[in-house]
This record gives sequence, structure tokens and C-alpha cells, in this order.
Amino acid sequence: MVDTEKGPEKRRSLLARLTYHSGTAQDRKNQYLFIAWCMVWAIVFTISNQVLKSGPQISVALKMFIAIVPIALGIGAVFAYTKFLRQADELIRKMQIDGLAFGFGVGIVFTLCYQVLERAGAPHLEIDDAALVMMGGWMLGQVIAFWRYK
Repeated sequence: MVDTEKGPEKRRSLLARLTYHSGTAQDRKNQYLFIAWCMVWAIVFTISNQVLKSGPQISVALKMFIAIVPIALGIGAVFAYTKFLRQADELIRKMQIDGLAFGFGVGIVFTLCYQVLERAGAPHLEIDDAALVMMGGWMLGQVIAFWRYK
């Protein structure tokens, strides 16, 4: 596929699309920082979870360390997101809050209603499955808000 468009409508990177390439340079920097924190947290969370599930013969202290590292990174991601929201312009903040509200609603409905489905015979899900649904709802809500306010 040949990119023949010029100027601001030129094809953008995946990261630019994910962040809607909107707001000030500081907004984008803060959002990229938040995304970086989340990516590192997700990778470390996944690795830690797999290591602890495999049940290696390691000391309790090392197991606690392996469990605490993703918690610390998750807290770092929360602070990065809070900084991003505090410094973002009003429109970006509005789109983020709309996304959070949608994701929270989807997550609550899914979590509560899936319990009923489990009682009816659906397979059991872990708590992180519900969290993934909530995060997916958050991202979908942001996309909807972006297109609404575009």
C-alpha cells in the first residue's frame, strides 16, 4: 500500500492512533509515559503470575518479592495516569473520563452477570479475566468518546 497523502492526514504510527495524536506535546508525552508504564506492568504481571503458578521451589521471601514487583509497577502506572489526567486539556480529560465510565460500567455488569452464567454452567473465570473485560471496555469507551468529540 502506497501512502500518497500529505500533511497531517498522513498515515500515523500505531502509537499515534492509540493516543489519537491529540492534545499538546505535553499531553502526548504524559500519555506515552502512561502507556509505557502499563506495558511494563502488564509484562511483569504476566511473568510474575506464571512464575508463581508454576510453583518453583523458591523461598517465601523471593515469592513475596515476585508478587510485590507488579504491584509497585501498577501503582506507578496509576500515578502516571493521574499526572496525565491532571495536566491534560479539558477535551482529552472528558474523553478519558467517558472511557473510564464506560469501562467501569461494562466491568461491573460483566462481573456480576457472569456469576449468574457460571451458576448456569458457564466455565469459571479468574478475577483477572473480569479486569481484562473492564480494561477492554475502557479502551472501547475512549474510542467512542474520541469519535464523538472528533
